[in-house]
Amino acid sequence: NRAFAAGHYADAIHDYEIIVEKQGFSAPLLFNLANAYFRDGKIGNAILNYERALALAPNDADIEANLRFARKASGLFAPDITWWQRAAHLFSMNGWAWLASGSLTLLCGCGIARLLFNLRTPGNIERNLWRAGAVLFAITLFAAMVCLGILMSDFDRAVILAPETPVRLGPFDTATSSSALPSGETVVIQGRHENFALIRSRDGRTGWVASPQVEPVLKN
Repeated sequence: NRAFAAGHYADAIHDYEIIVEKQGFSAPLLFNLANAYFRDGKIGNAILNYERALALAPNDADIEANLRFARKASGLFAPDITWWQRAAHLFSMNGWAWLASGSLTLLCGCGIARLLFNLRTPGNIERNLWRAGAVLFAITLFAAMVCLGILMSDFDRAVILAPETPVRLGPFDTATSSSALPSGETVVIQGRHENFALIRSRDGRTGWVASPQVEPVLKN
């Protein structure tokens, strides 16, 4: 942080990367790393780490604002997000997993209560409460599982790191380049072959880029 404040952004990046390697990811650390990359002019790495920070801390206003600013400053557009994708990103994957686990536990609890108390009398208050609770927890569990399924697609999202990255027609260095993507562009990885990744860009273009030039937002 002192290196960043002093304007030594390369040193700050180096130190932040060491902390990531030794202690793992955290939203504040990735946010600081992204800020350092942005100040150092490395837009692709900046957007990559803003995206990673946002995956750990969805709806964080500071991360969202800096990500928008970085894209706007670089002439990039945010990926199109549907309403269900926006809803799925209300919580992190951990958040939805905890919600699903809690709902499943409570749903099982309702079933156990149904057996223990043998609630079979029509109009019984406890029976109605059991039914209402079971329906609520089942709906919550279903919604959480759907959102987790949507978020799994984030493992295919990636960010172009190198400026004017060539998109080739085949997975080898001598293949013809059909277009080029700017640093910071968000793409979807559809496959891999040796040292190349098959990507689809925001406007639907597909092609092969060298693996070192594109980095997944989330790592398996």
